[in-house]
Amino acid sequence: MARKFGKQLIVAVSEKDAIKLKDNFDIIGMLSYGKENFIAMSHTKSELTGGKRRYRIKN
Repeated sequence: MARKFGKQLIVAVSEKDAIKLKDNFDIIGMLSYGKENFIAMSHTKSELTGGKRRYRIKN
């Protein structure tokens, strides 16, 4: 799940996927849904547009 707030991108990913993103995103919290744990991560838009990666942003 991804949401855009101004120039900031917030994503919620599984703990396993968070390890892959930790170099490009800052961890801002944890979410629990039933037995599943998710990591909330933040990334600024200016950093997103300069790289090779593209992220789909849901509004």
